Amino acid sequence: MHNREPCIQDAHNESVTAIAMRTPFSSASTFSSSGEWRLLTGGKDGRVRMWRITPSRQTMEASLKEHRGPVSAIQVTQNCTACVSASSDGSCIVWNLETFVRIQAMFASTEFCRVLYHPDESQLLTYGSDRRITYFDAYDGEAIRFLEEAADHEMLAMDIEHSGKLFVTGGRDGMLRLWHYDNGETVAIGRGHIEAINAVKISPDRKKIVTVGSEGAVMIWEMGDLLEQTQG
Repeated sequence: MHNREPCIQDAHNESVTAIAMRTPFSSASTFSSSGEWRLLTGGKDGRVRMWRITPSRQTMEASLKEHRGPVSAIQVTQNCTACVSASSDGSCIVWNLETFVRIQAMFASTEFCRVLYHPDESQLLTYGSDRRITYFDAYDGEAIRFLEEAADHEMLAMDIEHSGKLFVTGGRDGMLRLWHYDNGETVAIGRGHIEAINAVKISPDRKKIVTVGSEGAVMIWEMGDLLEQTQG
């Protein structure tokens, strides 16, 4: 007989649409000897919730409600004291995870699909249904750059490498695009998927990119090869 795994029944009033873990890379303290840790969830109901997870129970510690539409993405800061949530209502909200209050809010005429912190956490990178990639100042919430019509088709996935120099996007057109963060130019394009790219991740050593597509393929790209092919 299998051990019963922890399960949060009815975590939101409607479907759960985003998750993130409050787990600092530099410390194992989040996972205590008792097996306790924290989980963040976002829902179709527009709420962001934080859960205390132990082997025996799951307790909601906070329920944050400011979004008017479904939560599409959540990312936690490296020190785990704050997070940013994006919503299809056109808002991105930065939350304090110790006091559970709003720190900052950003608004745009789009349905936000993804939000990422730059590794130094001074800026936020977003994209939405308007096909624009937008850079926001993480401190005052001001938009500081727009990449207009960044893709010919809707973007579905994005990741940024640890140095903050490059980021990648994948879209409904099946194209992988590698971007220079500072000047906003496309520096490489990968063609391989025949359907939409639904998720993308850069390896910690910054040498490989992994993409998954609607056709069922998982592709592993050599970043160096992509750059050479494009520049050549």
